[in-house]
Amino acid sequence: MKKILSFFGLATLLLFQVTSCNPNDFTYDTLGERPNERTLNFYALNDFHGAFLYDEDYEQTGLSRIGNYLINQKENDPENTFIISSGDMFQGGAESNITYGEVIIEAMNAIGFDSMTIGNHEFDWGVERLEIMADQMDFPFLGINIFNKDDNSRPSFLSPSTVVKREGIRVGIIGSIMPGIEDDILATISNQFIYDQSLDLIKEEATRLREIEHCEVVVLSTHDGNESYYETLANDDYIDALFLGHDHRYKEGTFNDEDNTPYVEGGNYGSYVSHISLNLKLVNGNYEVIHSSVENIETFGNSSFNEESSLVNEVYVEFKDEIESIRDEVLYVFPNSLSRSKFGNYLVKALLNYTNNVLTKEDEYKDIYVTKALMNSGGIRDSISAGEFTYGDLLRVYPFENVLCILKVDPSDYDFVPNPGYMYEIDSSNNYNGSKYIATIDYVAYQSSYSMLSEEIIPTLVTARDIVANELKTNGYYVN
Repeated sequence: MKKILSFFGLATLLLFQVTSCNPNDFTYDTLGERPNERTLNFYALNDFHGAFLYDEDYEQTGLSRIGNYLINQKENDPENTFIISSGDMFQGGAESNITYGEVIIEAMNAIGFDSMTIGNHEFDWGVERLEIMADQMDFPFLGINIFNKDDNSRPSFLSPSTVVKREGIRVGIIGSIMPGIEDDILATISNQFIYDQSLDLIKEEATRLREIEHCEVVVLSTHDGNESYYETLANDDYIDALFLGHDHRYKEGTFNDEDNTPYVEGGNYGSYVSHISLNLKLVNGNYEVIHSSVENIETFGNSSFNEESSLVNEVYVEFKDEIESIRDEVLYVFPNSLSRSKFGNYLVKALLNYTNNVLTKEDEYKDIYVTKALMNSGGIRDSISAGEFTYGDLLRVYPFENVLCILKVDPSDYDFVPNPGYMYEIDSSNNYNGSKYIATIDYVAYQSSYSMLSEEIIPTLVTARDIVANELKTNGYYVN
């Protein structure tokens, strides 16, 4: 049915084009001068994950220095410079998490971003927060292949593309997300949407942008690291450049099509700014790409990123008191460094201890006794250094807002519940009121391999991060 609708949608589009939009009726005179040759420069960030402040220990450049560089590029050549994001901008850093991304969004507004594609971690705070974030943005929030599951409409907070109008030219930017990315999103949120195959949608939108919106350049910004999936778009001249994200890879190259269409992805945490240049020439009155170049510009230790932006710093000042009152609280002093795996093991033990010693004192949970705790290994993002460990450090190591959930399991299924990465178990032979109980987080609990083995999923309102923060303050770190 979707393919049929897509066919009729394209047919209607082409009919509209023939009957209502003769290219000869359009003139660029109102857009200003059209030089014979010009170079468009696109700068992109992907998977920034809230790396807001400069941090020498972690070789983190920060958004003020990156922002200063981007602002300078646009000020030096405002009619040919474009700044975009390919998703996962907010979740990960204390400054961003504490403000639910607002400090990053306001900085992006100040820098002058032209678009942002949605990533899977933009969903972490729920749909209501997505709507708020979209309202805060002075730039379009893009996602062409995300649809509401109930009626197949596009969510109100997303657009399929945007047209950036500059002197003498219109540039189309399409945003998409990796098809089937729902497994990387909390199921209770992702189940509200369809993450569709995107190629046909992108082709139709690129055609519309070129033939109806008169865009002579169209680029794709996708939260997907699989460049080969999009190669046909380059081969068939639907797009002129491809910006990637999601898998935190460093890559730059060109497709082996006639025009050598460039693609790029810049790692994560602002370690690189991706840059694609498109050299254009007027051919029979229309701009065509005659040459392109692609690079990832390393940011940390690069003299071009030594200066901070006063505009971005002013944004931070607005949120400074709110951020620092939470971020700088010392939870524990580690005498030695700690690996990611050891901290993951500590976290699941903290979940179990909290459930049995604190949660079960509440009437709602008094009939529960947990014998196992589980968490996915991907939740722990970094190791821990010796010394003071603050709430901000905990946000860096474990940035997610996952809440504690209890799985009620029939004893016959207990041993079949998979270990997603970290596990702690006590008294495994014990049954409590004829059932077994497992403590985990919502991201794990609602995955099909766990929910199908559960008689019931019992959610709580307390986050795993706050459980481990309290455990560190109260009991310190103990070896599992």
